[in-house]
Amino acid sequence: MNRTLAFVTALMSLGIAADLRAGEKNLNRQVSFEGMPLSFEPNVGQAEAGAKFVAHGAGYEVQLDPSRAQFRFGSKAHESRTVTMHLAGDRGDAEMAGEALLPGKANYLPTKNPNTWHTNIPTYSRVRYTGVYPGVDLAFYGNPSRLEYDFVVQPDADVAAIGLKFSGADQVNLDASGDLLLRLGKGDIRFLKPVAYQTSLDGKRREPVEAGYQLHKSASGEPALISFSIGRYDHARRLVIDPVAVPSLIYSEYVSGYAAAVTVDSSGNTYVTGQNLSGNGFYVTKFSSTGTVVYNSTVG
Repeated sequence: MNRTLAFVTALMSLGIAADLRAGEKNLNRQVSFEGMPLSFEPNVGQAEAGAKFVAHGAGYEVQLDPSRAQFRFGSKAHESRTVTMHLAGDRGDAEMAGEALLPGKANYLPTKNPNTWHTNIPTYSRVRYTGVYPGVDLAFYGNPSRLEYDFVVQPDADVAAIGLKFSGADQVNLDASGDLLLRLGKGDIRFLKPVAYQTSLDGKRREPVEAGYQLHKSASGEPALISFSIGRYDHARRLVIDPVAVPSLIYSEYVSGYAAAVTVDSSGNTYVTGQNLSGNGFYVTKFSSTGTVVYNSTVG
């Protein structure tokens, strides 16, 4: 079965009545992923055992469990790499929950057998960890090209308790601008210098707090420990530390086929397809005429 026939078959199996003639007239329509939230799905069997949530970005996948975030770049059909961000201190007892329910659903059709399918999976724009450290919560969110994670430090909680370790990278370094760089082969994954802030007492503005990474390398060969350097702030108020990961834009050699084809039906709905990260199939994403994700389906 060639890719065109497979694409049409998948559309039919999902009950899509696409107007191909309208699609042919609108093939030049541009689709931007920058304004969309990253979509997190609870793991109901579509991801590795142990993962609680999974999200798919532009050329990468992230799987979340109570003590780590695992990034995979590339596909099995090409060179791929996996980097894992661990919470230091063996923190594995945090409660995890999806927040901000999105209208779109996720579907996985790995084989022709419907018994292997996982359909109508809810999606969320945030995943919150409660109690990763005493008085500290963690939240993941972002868009397909930028993954953000906030450490929310409650009043009088200890910022020094927060620590990260990365495994799977060839090197871990800080550059002159304060960004954290993870070397993977020929490219870098960049974690931007963190931003920290507190909300003003009247709740109307954010008050910036000086923040940066501290890199503690181990002589024993263990992964380096990354902690946060925080300037003066009001310990009686909540503090938010907001790093940003830019994996797909910096390490672009692993981004392949993210949006291979686009078509539009007679109602103005847009369908985007491309190879999935497994390298064994493809995805189909439907956007409404207003740009909202209706569903994202992975076939194969």
